[in-house]
Order: sequence, then structure tokens, then C-alpha cells
Amino acid sequence: MEQNNNDYEKIIKSQNEKVESMFSIDFLTPENASVRRTEGGLLSATVNGKEYKRVRPVRCFPFTNPSEYISLREGSGNESKEIGMLRDIDSLGAEAAALIKEQLDMMYFMPLIKRIKNIREEYGYSYWDVETDRGEARFTVTMGGNSINKLSETRLIINDLDGNRFEIRDTSKLTGKELKMLDLYL
Repeated sequence: MEQNNNDYEKIIKSQNEKVESMFSIDFLTPENASVRRTEGGLLSATVNGKEYKRVRPVRCFPFTNPSEYISLREGSGNESKEIGMLRDIDSLGAEAAALIKEQLDMMYFMPLIKRIKNIREEYGYSYWDVETDRGEARFTVTMGGNSINKLSETRLIINDLDGNRFEIRDTSKLTGKELKMLDLYL
């Protein structure tokens, strides 16, 4: 009976340690982490003395706090594992921040729509012709569903058929004509 209690206590202790590690956050600082560019232009990191050959930054709050709480992850997609968290993009210094920001800008590429030239609808799709902060763009959006997400009363994220995202930061700055074109989708 005593052996069973010891085994049970070991199992409980092991499970508690696993749960604790799942919910703990290892914040990265210059004392416990460094980031550098690989030959292929990606990122590698050393965290608590352990080398990670390929890491990627992920924003925990991409729309509300894009420079805060950046997760460094090993692996990709659903298989990725967090190796540490930056409280702020500058947590590891200016050089590391520039490398991380470069990767984030590629991953979260999202042109800002400055002007809506035309939106036309046909067979369940809308065809957008816009001017962005990166130049002119034409894209197609599925009608209905989650193609247009309202983040606030004036901020929108538009997802096109190819998975690209576009942002209208402030709809109140659009002209009456642009608002009328957009009104059908809100």
C-alpha cells in the first residue's frame, strides 16, 4: 500500500511540474538570451545556454500591442514551441530588435489602405481597387464570412482570397463616396 502511495505521489508531482511548465513564461533578457541572423537570413537564438538553430517571432497581440509581448518560437505552425517571451521588442537591445522587427514585418505584412478607388461585387465576391501605403493594389474578397473584421468602431482588417491582409486604420478619414462603397460590407 505504501508503494502505491509513493507511486501516486510521484505521478502527481510529475503532472504538476508539467502543468506548471505549460503555464510559465520565460521572459528573455540580455542576460539569458541572444538572437542572430542565420546565413539564410532567418533567426537563430541562444536561450539559457541552449542553441536554437531556427526561431521565429510571433506577436501575441498583433493589432493592439505590436511591439510588446513577442514570443520566440522554435518550429512552425501548430507544432511550434515557445522558447521565451520578450516583454518589448527592444528587450534584447537595438541590434536584436532590428532583426526581430525585420522578421515580424515580413510575417505580418499588412498594407494600410489610404484610399478606396472602387469596389464592385459579382457572384459572391467583391473586387477591390485601392491605394495603399505600399502603392496601388487590386484584390478579391469573399462576400460574407470573416473577410472583413472590425477591430474598433473605425478600424478594419480585410482578408483577401489569397490570405493577404489589408488595414483601414480609421474609416472616419475616408470620403463620403468611399464610405458609401464600404457600407455594404460593414
